[in-house]
Amino acid sequence: MEAISPASGSSVMQPSSEYSSAPDLTGARRAIASFLLGGLFLTVLDAVPALAGNEFSPSSVEKGVLLVASPSLVDPNFRESVVLVVQHGPEGTVGLILNRSTKVLLSE
Repeated sequence: MEAISPASGSSVMQPSSEYSSAPDLTGARRAIASFLLGGLFLTVLDAVPALAGNEFSPSSVEKGVLLVASPSLVDPNFRESVVLVVQHGPEGTVGLILNRSTKVLLSE
């Protein structure tokens, strides 16, 4: 925000109040906030299983969708996994497993 001083006619930069109260969620803090939000989402799905639905439709897969592994899935790569779909198209689907620990830091 820029204010003009009437006496001198010069402009003075003043901080904008809309940005001063906003939290700085960068890097790891943003990832932690996203992880907690995902955990809250999964808690709601667990608390209300009827909303989660038991049927899977491949046509329902799109960017931003969370895929939750069913208890009957035996593939060790995806058993008990929650996957966030980050890209989906004719070439295939790319997702990020949210609930698996790794030795790679978020900063890398």
